[in-house]
Amino acid sequence: MYVYMHACIYICMYVCMYICMYVCMYACMYVCMHTCMYVCMHLCGYVYMYVCMHLCVYVYMYVCMHLFMYVCMYACMYVYMYVSMHGCIHVFMHVCVYVCMHAYMCVCMYVCMYVCIYAMYDIYMYVYMYVCMHVYMYVCIYVCTYACTSYEPSCTGNAVPLSGILTIKCLIISWNLLKNKYSS
Repeated sequence: MYVYMHACIYICMYVCMYICMYVCMYACMYVCMHTCMYVCMHLCGYVYMYVCMHLCVYVYMYVCMHLFMYVCMYACMYVYMYVSMHGCIHVFMHVCVYVCMHAYMCVCMYVCMYVCIYAMYDIYMYVYMYVCMHVYMYVCIYVCTYACTSYEPSCTGNAVPLSGILTIKCLIISWNLLKNKYSS
């Protein structure tokens, strides 16, 4: 009975993790990200696309994105798999996904943004960074993340709404930074 119970826990845990993390998150993030990025870059102009792409987009795509995916997400997955077996796995998974995603959004993305902004003052970069990037960050990623996790049952029966709180905080921080930058 003990072996059977642990076998069931492992099977359920691996099925849940691999379906949710690898299929849903990869599909949502890559499809949604590429759609938003190419639409935004065309809207913001070809000058930005050819001047800033190598400085900003590739830094974001291949450094920040992979840092998030291979460090933060894998760390969360392994902590989830080995620690949360005897706890409330659904709540832990929600907390893990939301914390990692928003840590990535609010830290890694802002590092990339300000590195690019201070490296090259370009009107198209400002338009892209403060309009298109925020559309991608706070709409596209938020919707994908919430859609991927909101239907996963937790111990309380509902998804933990941490993303809404953190997204509002990020928007307030962004607005204050913009206001201070242009008022000075």
